Amino acid sequence: MKHSLRWIPGVLLLACCFAAITSSQAVRSVQLPDETAGIDNIARVLISTFDQVDVLALADTHQRKIDSDLRLAVVRDPEFAQKVHFILVEFANTVDQPTLDRYINGENVPPGELQQVWRNTCCGGVWDSPVYAEFLAAVRDLNKKLPLLAAALPFVGHFQTRNKGTVCGSIAHADPSSEIPLSLATLEGDVVLRGKRGERVLKAKDFQLDMMTTARDGDELIVAVRFPVHGGTGVAFREVARRHGDFAMVAVAAFIEDQGSVRLGIGGMAGTPVVRRIAMNGLKDAVEKIVSELEGYEDLHASAELRRDILRNLAPVVIAEAQQCAA
Repeated sequence: MKHSLRWIPGVLLLACCFAAITSSQAVRSVQLPDETAGIDNIARVLISTFDQVDVLALADTHQRKIDSDLRLAVVRDPEFAQKVHFILVEFANTVDQPTLDRYINGENVPPGELQQVWRNTCCGGVWDSPVYAEFLAAVRDLNKKLPLLAAALPFVGHFQTRNKGTVCGSIAHADPSSEIPLSLATLEGDVVLRGKRGERVLKAKDFQLDMMTTARDGDELIVAVRFPVHGGTGVAFREVARRHGDFAMVAVAAFIEDQGSVRLGIGGMAGTPVVRRIAMNGLKDAVEKIVSELEGYEDLHASAELRRDILRNLAPVVIAEAQQCAA
């Protein structure tokens, strides 16, 4: 296979085997109904498996129509959209990965560029371009429900190691420069905790208390995070790091709430993600006020002064991109 697919928080890998991997890393097989049960029934069983496991690996038999139909049925099923927040597609082809990221994230990629991706990544007689294009178009449609998360995820780590992490793990780690906690805070999402005393739900701003410090009790686990659906809204995400995939010195997320205001999420400037609502008029003064309020911190990646300068220059760019996305 020339690529893998990752679903978040559930993961489905198109691979050369079919197995389910639980949080304890034990591997077990999952029995699917045979072809006589019908595509929709097979898809439902596959989707229900996400309630018990973290990762699914689905075998692919080349040139079998039922396999491509099953992939489409899974992605298009409304129940799947309730269990999965975003689909990240990764190629073993670093040349075409940026083009695919743009397409999956909802950008208008010229048809000629997409055709070149199909030609570069599809072996003759294996996953021919029409099947490939139809499946990735369905992935793109699902991702439109959470465009901010879609914009942020390509910045998470390096593609060689990205599959080793989990969404809930990133939230629990509570790195102040991490992209997923910043996205959750900007969208005002929830963290679901479960322990001996039962289950409780905290807002992202109440869960992350300081740098790598959370409100989770010692007997609690994060069992889910909830990203509010916000399709059709202008969003943008950018960060500055020494290399793409390294820890961000400063990360900025912008979410256009209406014609008069923007919700700005900032990572890497304080012990927790910082979210501010600012008016669209007088943006320069508003950003400068935020820069003066957030002094930044010193670490091996950047000085506080450098972080402030990055924020001062990066925030207006991200807001402008979000406005353009909303237009």
